[in-house]
Amino acid sequence: MARLESSLFAPGTIDEVGRDDIVELAKSGGEPAISIYLPVGLHGDVARDKIVLRDLIAQARLELAEDGYDASRIKELLQLPERLMTDDTYFAKGMRGMAIFCGIGEDRVLRLPVAPEPAYSVAASPWVVPLLSVLEGAGDFLIIWLDLNDVRLYLAGRFSMTRLPLGDVDTSIDDVLPDEDRQAHISARAEGTARTSRVAVFHAKGVGEERTKRHEEHFLEMLAAELVPYLSEWSAPLVVVGVEDLAASLAARLAHDQVAVAQLEGSPSRADEREIHRRAWEAVEPIMTAGHRAAVERYAELAGTGYTTFELEEVSAAAREGRAASLLVASTRPAWGRRLSGSSQVELHEYAVIGDVDLVGSAVGDALASGAEAYLATAGEVPFSPVGAILRY
Repeated sequence: MARLESSLFAPGTIDEVGRDDIVELAKSGGEPAISIYLPVGLHGDVARDKIVLRDLIAQARLELAEDGYDASRIKELLQLPERLMTDDTYFAKGMRGMAIFCGIGEDRVLRLPVAPEPAYSVAASPWVVPLLSVLEGAGDFLIIWLDLNDVRLYLAGRFSMTRLPLGDVDTSIDDVLPDEDRQAHISARAEGTARTSRVAVFHAKGVGEERTKRHEEHFLEMLAAELVPYLSEWSAPLVVVGVEDLAASLAARLAHDQVAVAQLEGSPSRADEREIHRRAWEAVEPIMTAGHRAAVERYAELAGTGYTTFELEEVSAAAREGRAASLLVASTRPAWGRRLSGSSQVELHEYAVIGDVDLVGSAVGDALASGAEAYLATAGEVPFSPVGAILRY
């Protein structure tokens, strides 16, 4: 199905960040590998954002010098973030964060829809754990924007949505009004339309509240019948956004596996795409994040049975060997260290030294590469830090 050009963000401002990106970065060696996380757009002040970036660059430069790199090599390594200081396109409206990775063969910039804490690292591999926040609730869902005068269908994700064409579907109640009522409906509009918090009420002679309700139900019945073939192409969850009783009525008529309803206050025609998306995400979030909650519950159920562990070396080994079903990451802070050659043991350091990697990030990369899931656990969800694993065997 073709898409229409419509998005919550300006074209090109948000890079798609998926599990493959995290796996690739986690497995990218470099000495040194530099990672910089920067929140942007929070204050609407690009100059302020650049000051934060400049400070992070300065801290990374100092650490590189302390590690023995000469000035020319440091300049080469930090060429990308320095260039961003003069490129406002990377600070476009709609972004919330930026992740910069240098010294790993191919430098990368990921523009993020969530705001990370300002931070940097210099190690033997990129620091990837903060990127997990972008994966939370990842996946597609559908939105039906139920404005009786302009019904729309969107394919959405947590941070964006794109309008889908509806072809010959009747998307306005005008298209299905009986002939005997069409003229009264038009006359009422000419005289002026009074809107309640539910739907337009027409004060023309002969058009009463009961007839208006019948018109609405007739329209929703026809609309549902016409939408079913379009929706059958998608297995994604669906959210109907509109005035509550009308949205619930349409949702009940749709043959779709997972349907949620999001209520709008006032006329849907007065809402904009951002409001529609926000309401839809609030309604569908429990569905989209069900895997996270199930992993937290599963860990609690299996604790003490041998099918869970929060020992870092055991988590690391299980992820590397494909034995981890899920990881629950309780902290984005790096756990600097290295695996000891010829064993499953790890050596931890308080601060990164040359040759160190973030052992949590390494485990996350291994787990995702093997088909496992990795979630950022919120405060109070788990009794451990920095990471725990649910084991397959």
